[in-house]
Amino acid sequence: MQDLEEEIKNQFSKELSDEIDFEIIAGMMIEMGWHLVELGTLGNNKRAVDIKYWCDEHVKNKFISRGHKFIFSDAGDAINFTLVWR
Repeated sequence: MQDLEEEIKNQFSKELSDEIDFEIIAGMMIEMGWHLVELGTLGNNKRAVDIKYWCDEHVKNKFISRGHKFIFSDAGDAINFTLVWR
């Protein structure tokens, strides 16, 4: 039982650490001129997969994402994404 508790604690710690890291990196990228688009929610898994495939096919420049936050290096990519998915 203690092993399970330790595993859950470690997984939660890693997820929290990853979220904090993303927020720090995202903030720096936005300060450098990248463009943030936040969706209210990704909705269901099918929509999340559709968004991923759309980005892979249509985004021409660099971008990163985590959850409902997408950060694009190019304003045009951010605008196109917003028009399609918001």
